[in-house]
Formats: sequence, structure tokens, C-alpha cells
Amino acid sequence: MYLSLKLHFTSDTFDYFKYGIAARASKQSFDVRKDKYFFVKLSRTFEKEELLDFFVASMITNDKIYPSTLIQEGSNNYKEYIKRKQSLTYTFKQDVSTLWDMSQKFDKLFIIDGVHPPLLKAYLGGKISMETLTIFNKIFNYVGRFNKDIKEEIVWKPLSQRVVKYEPFISIDKGKYKKIIKEQFV
Repeated sequence: MYLSLKLHFTSDTFDYFKYGIAARASKQSFDVRKDKYFFVKLSRTFEKEELLDFFVASMITNDKIYPSTLIQEGSNNYKEYIKRKQSLTYTFKQDVSTLWDMSQKFDKLFIIDGVHPPLLKAYLGGKISMETLTIFNKIFNYVGRFNKDIKEEIVWKPLSQRVVKYEPFISIDKGKYKKIIKEQFV
């Protein structure tokens, strides 16, 4: 599961939802890994669905994932992720309100002012969540346009890939979330 999810989030071609747990490792290769202890501990700590959420939480939070840091940092990432997942609508409403405070004109959130548009600046500044950024892409599909217009690749390129790869893990009613945006920006 870890190898497949890591491929999903770092590769342009691998899709976890299409191929599932397709990345295979032999028993011998697992036994010689220096970090096998961490995987054994994780498998004993979490059920399969929880482990999926645990890995996803770590992979959307960090650019580089090292198994040895999963247990230390991953616990906090996992707790925050579950909290955001359970209160997705509430978090989204709060984030949309924050975006409205930044700009009362919705279209201005997507205008590239300098290096990044206000929507990305809000995320990078820790004012909105990755889930909100991803939901906005599910609804407005802005990543493609930003990829053409944003020339900077150090911050935007890995972030855009993370948003696109995280999108299938979030299941929403688009109409409900569009309504939340309309209520705030009208």
C-alpha cells in the first residue's frame, strides 16, 4: 500500500485508483529494508482503511516521505487529517470565509498577482487547507490554467501535482460546495 500510494503521489503516470495496490515488493526485499520495523509497527497499529488515511495524510502534508519519520510526524498529520475529513464542510466554510476576507471579488482569487494568485498565497500562508484547495480544483479546474500561467516551478509544480493526485480521495457533492461559495461571495 505504501509503495503504491508513494507512486501515486510522486509519479505522473501511476494512478492508485486505477491500479490499486499494484506496486509489489518481495518478502526478501522487505526483510532487508532498514525501515521494516516502522512498517510492521504501522500494520499492527492501524486497520487497513486507517492505514490508507495515515499514508495519504503524510503524503499530502510532506513533499518527501521517509518511512522512519512516518511514525513520529505521521501521527500528528493523521490526527489533523481525520479532523479535517470529519468536518470537511465546516472547514470549507471557514476557508471560504477567510478567502472572502482576503478579496471580496471571487475572480480575484485566481488572478496571478506577482508569482502566485491569492488562492495559493492563502494556502501557502496556512490560512486555508489542502482540502479547500483541492475542492476548488474539483469545482473550477484551475490547476491546468495555473500550470500554463505560473512560471515558477519550485513551489507550484509539486503543489499542483499533490492537488491533482489528492482529488480522487475527496468525495463531495459539488452543488453543495458551490452553494457555500455563492452564499459567501454574493
